[in-house]
Amino acid sequence: MPLMEDLMKLYDVDQEMRQLQSKLNTAKRYYEAQQRKVDELDQRTNELDTRCKQHQASASNFELEVEAINERMDKLREELNSAVTNKQYTAMLAELNTIKLQRSEVEDQILKEMNAIEEGTTGSQSLDGQITENT
Repeated sequence: MPLMEDLMKLYDVDQEMRQLQSKLNTAKRYYEAQQRKVDELDQRTNELDTRCKQHQASASNFELEVEAINERMDKLREELNSAVTNKQYTAMLAELNTIKLQRSEVEDQILKEMNAIEEGTTGSQSLDGQITENT
């Protein structure tokens, strides 16, 4: 009978080992799935950061453009004050108004870029929070 008892103990140990192996495999799959999710979130965060940097660069370029437009407007105002004929004055005034419209459009672009930067930053922070939750 001791042989039979030993075989039963061996069987029980074997069953327990199979259950533990199954739990281990399940845990490995879960870990791998979580790791893939974290990697994906990292990639999305990096993409958002890159886009934010691009938007910041665009906003800086637009700001430089606004500065150039302001300088041109100042120069036109000076020329406007020294206009000799009414025709010159009207032409310069029309050009000044056109430049004001251009400046307004560029400023709108700056606002769009700033909004995109803000959205990207918010999205990046949200993804960072998700990463923290998954680790």
